[in-house]
Amino acid sequence: MIRIRLLGCLGITAIILQSLSAEAAPSPELLQVLRDVSAWIPGNYDSMPQIAYERANGAPPDGEHSHQYRVFARIDAPHLGEHVFYSQIRAGGSDGPIIQQVLFLTELDEENNGVTFNGRRIKDPDDYVDAHLHPDMWAAIGPDPRFGGNCNFYWRRHGTLLKGTMNDGTCTMMSRDNQQMTWHTEWVLSPTELWVYDNGYYDDGSLVTGRYDKSHLRLYKENTFSCMVTIQENGAATKTVKEVHDRGSIAQIIEQQDGTPPLFLQLIRGPTVVEDGRIMETTKLTLLDQDPFDEESPHILAFARAQGAPSQISVHYAGNEINCLKSSKLN
Repeated sequence: MIRIRLLGCLGITAIILQSLSAEAAPSPELLQVLRDVSAWIPGNYDSMPQIAYERANGAPPDGEHSHQYRVFARIDAPHLGEHVFYSQIRAGGSDGPIIQQVLFLTELDEENNGVTFNGRRIKDPDDYVDAHLHPDMWAAIGPDPRFGGNCNFYWRRHGTLLKGTMNDGTCTMMSRDNQQMTWHTEWVLSPTELWVYDNGYYDDGSLVTGRYDKSHLRLYKENTFSCMVTIQENGAATKTVKEVHDRGSIAQIIEQQDGTPPLFLQLIRGPTVVEDGRIMETTKLTLLDQDPFDEESPHILAFARAQGAPSQISVHYAGNEINCLKSSKLN
């Protein structure tokens, strides 16, 4: 009798332990979402391909999107959590002024069937410029307690992509001057692109930030290239190497002097409307007589175009040669 009761107790205990284990085990799908976020989001992104497309094919109702260069990097900051990402935005390209620095705190949330990705402004941000490049900064970095922490953002699977939204689509908070603000957010992530829609509204419907046409800013993850530049001058060839990326990077390869015009290269990969009207990803290497961001329209001296994301692309002009080879560096 005692043995039967003991076996019965052991059986019940095993069932309870199995139940607790099943409850403790996270969803395999959510685990995969977390793995994909961790693998896909790190990198350097540029919105120049979107701007180039809009200039060639027409901008949305609110006009051309802004030019942003954005970095996401996972950092080791256990005082903040196991999965922490540092993000930095520069206006106008990789050398532009910093307009935002954010920490994203990430974890599984079984109750809401999502992976949280809660952005927090950084305390004393000037002390953490380019923090992704300085591991010595990570132990002290932290969120500014005066801002954020009020809206929960979740990544969830949508087909082959990940979509990030507020749990109910919007989030309402009070500003520091006691004005009510409502935020609408939708991010879409793939291994090579991040589309960002972030609109904030005051109670009267006017924008705090964002666009009335509700269109996404499209950020494209870059690959880095080393371009060997061979210039023929006075019967001799000079060689230099320019490091660029393939999402709209620009480099000057000849200085203007003694009546000789300058020479620039631009390497850009992004969506292009091809001859039959289809939209395809192409990579274009262009030689220009001035920086394309100058007010006066530059003249295109020569260009080469390839489909997709080639590992090498070259262009020739007036005896000069530029040969760009994809770097082994991962972004």
